[in-house]
Amino acid sequence: MHKRGLEDNTLIIGLDDSNHAGERKSEIIAATFSFVHEDSLVKKFGKRASYEEFQRWFSTNGVDYRFAILENKELEHVPTNIPHVAPFLIQNFLDNYLFGIENLKIYLDGLLRKDQKEHIRRNFLEYPNLVVDNFIKNHGIHECPNVVYMADILSHTLYHSDFQSLSESPKRVIIPC
Repeated sequence: MHKRGLEDNTLIIGLDDSNHAGERKSEIIAATFSFVHEDSLVKKFGKRASYEEFQRWFSTNGVDYRFAILENKELEHVPTNIPHVAPFLIQNFLDNYLFGIENLKIYLDGLLRKDQKEHIRRNFLEYPNLVVDNFIKNHGIHECPNVVYMADILSHTLYHSDFQSLSESPKRVIIPC
């Protein structure tokens, strides 16, 4: 499945959506996964996505992703779709990972109410040091962990990909209604 090779047993997760609900196709929610501590550090990123940095990041050992296509029209237009979908994407990764993970740090793009944060926490009670936090763009500028920035670029990249290939991807997670 995945190679480990990293000393830390903390899985760092970033989540974002494509912000295209109801346009040409369905909304995409992307989750990026990393075991690299630096990916949890908050940094400032420019307004323009760095696709070179994105490609370089995905070529490193210890990173992966999952995504969901929100085909349910009710879910698609709900501003809380990331907190709803996050547990499914994260659990899919955990179910396919061979090594022990002791801690989770879950970072989302956008607003996150207290009840939404608790919803995510309830799904991962076996991780006592669980971190759930969110980051909001300020004037289009990301100031967030790298995993959130990569999830942002990934969700937009997937949105502009061929729908048929996305539908058949092994990285796609089907979300129950």
